[in-house]
Amino acid sequence: MRGYSIPAHLRILHDVDDIVMRVIERVDPKLTTFKYEREGIFLRYLRVVTRRYIISITRSRAPAMGELPPDARAPGWNPEQDAIRRDQRRAVHRALAVLNPRQREAVVMRLEYRFTYEEIARELDLPNENAARMMIQRAMLKIAEYLRDHRDFSD
Repeated sequence: MRGYSIPAHLRILHDVDDIVMRVIERVDPKLTTFKYEREGIFLRYLRVVTRRYIISITRSRAPAMGELPPDARAPGWNPEQDAIRRDQRRAVHRALAVLNPRQREAVVMRLEYRFTYEEIARELDLPNENAARMMIQRAMLKIAEYLRDHRDFSD
């Protein structure tokens, strides 16, 4: 779309994929009656529809995007709960340190990246998915024991 651009304040709301889909939605019902009189006419038609759509979204009102004050907080934000979660995350990171590197990698692959047991077994060269499952279960038991013994979450 050379020569046509979406203003910066609207780019947040309108992705190129969204624009393409909207143009297709507008063009699709007319495809059966479209007259192909000469070569290139359909591409010209697509350019015109796209240009008109971009103009229409450019003219639409964008939500006000102002500066947020530095002390602005999300509704329902609770600093105490935030501190507790931060302490719990630190404790889990320390608990991961009690695992051997291979166990730690397996746990992170499963919990953080949502790998299947089969994928973990393949990545860690384990015999099968049950071996991966057992490794992760044993590692999770170690983590649970560590957290039980260090439940104050202090550094």
